[in-house]
Amino acid sequence: MHEPKLKDGASHNNDKAASISTDVDTLSTNISNVNISNSKNSVSEGAGHDKDEEILSNKKEYTSLAQNIEQCNTDNGKREQYSLGSNNCVGGKSDNNEDENFISYDELFKDPPPKNDCPLCMLPMPFAADVCGVSTSYQGCCGKVLCCGCGFASALEINKGNMKEWCSFCRVPIQCSEKEFIKRFKKRMKLNDADAFYHLGLEYRNGNKGLPQDYEKAIELYSKAAELGSLRADYNLAVLYMKGQVTEQDMDKAIHHYEQAAIGGHEVARYILGMLEEEDGNLDRAMKHFVIAAKSGEERSLKKVGEGYKDGHVTKDEYASTLRAYQHSCDEMKSEDRSKYEEFLRYKDGHVSKAEYIKTLRGY
Repeated sequence: MHEPKLKDGASHNNDKAASISTDVDTLSTNISNVNISNSKNSVSEGAGHDKDEEILSNKKEYTSLAQNIEQCNTDNGKREQYSLGSNNCVGGKSDNNEDENFISYDELFKDPPPKNDCPLCMLPMPFAADVCGVSTSYQGCCGKVLCCGCGFASALEINKGNMKEWCSFCRVPIQCSEKEFIKRFKKRMKLNDADAFYHLGLEYRNGNKGLPQDYEKAIELYSKAAELGSLRADYNLAVLYMKGQVTEQDMDKAIHHYEQAAIGGHEVARYILGMLEEEDGNLDRAMKHFVIAAKSGEERSLKKVGEGYKDGHVTKDEYASTLRAYQHSCDEMKSEDRSKYEEFLRYKDGHVSKAEYIKTLRGY
């Protein structure tokens, strides 16, 4: 794999940590400004920021919520999920499949599209947060989504004094007022930037950037973002409708948005659909979801496929091909800078000491 390069001074070379300031506190601030924190120009997605993208990981939640999923009987006696707001069975037979939200079996289980590349290092990025340890950040100034590795590389260059505190892509200053931050998003929204709608929705949901916490406004913005193609908007809408905490619980809408996100490639949405099918006893469909997600790099889905193999629901060849595809997905998303960022997160989360982290930096 060729070594990715950044523009104008944010280099991806193998500089030893002797040339990097060992003032980790300053480095942490620079990383927050460039890539992680929502407080400046970029909005991070993943890597310890669960508020940016809610992930349901408690199986008990699936158990109770899956019981609310409406079912229908097909001619072969198998129970299939309702499509949103209709009598259509996803993957089953129906008297009427003209509903605009009807999703056929073939459409639901087709191969996902290729992952998007980071515009700086040109390496693939996952559709969901933290798949294979890779997170991303949205730049409100230029509308670009950058990978955590490129953000980390920029932070290192800023820390060494080789780069100003500006966007790694368009060179607009990172530091800006909350008013300017929102203004940048609204400018992008006029261009029908789906990510801008989605991220402004995040700010309303969390009550950040001087905005009031407004779930109704967040859902409105998520809905527009989903209409424009944002998979993470679809995912977050699914979570909100599924939990029913800030809006009325609607399992039809939740499943619809999970399916839309999964078809677009969202790895975690696909995993959740597998969990729901498994809890409902539809093991064949569950394994299909898990295999697709695992091949895209979703680790929990890979474990599920392994369990399916042990229980006889997945063949040896299917399990072997899934393992190879999973490893390929993770390998193609790896880079030295992304690995450095993962080490930084381990330090920030308290898994390694400051001295150990500095020692790790010197090893690169």
